Amino acid sequence: MSYTSIATVDELGRVLLPAPVRKRVGWRVGTKLEVHTNLGNTVTLSIFQVSQEDICNICESDETVAMTKGFKICANCLQAFNEAVD
Repeated sequence: MSYTSIATVDELGRVLLPAPVRKRVGWRVGTKLEVHTNLGNTVTLSIFQVSQEDICNICESDETVAMTKGFKICANCLQAFNEAVD
C-alpha cells in the first residue's frame, strides 16, 4: 500500500512529513535521516546509521565523540567523569 501527500517547504527549508508516513516507516522525534538526491528532482530519505566507531563507549551517544588512549567518550560523559574526580 502506498501513500501520497503534498508537503510544503517552509521559510527555514523544513518539510513536515505527514504522521501516516512517519508512522509507517517508524520515524519518531529525533530520528536522524540521510538525504540522498540524484541529478533529477528525486529525494530519498533513509535512517542514518551510526558507525560503532563513532559512539561513546559509556553511553553510546553519537554526539561529538572524542578519542583518548583508544577510548571513545562524549562531552557529557567526560564532564561527568571530571566532576566525579574533583
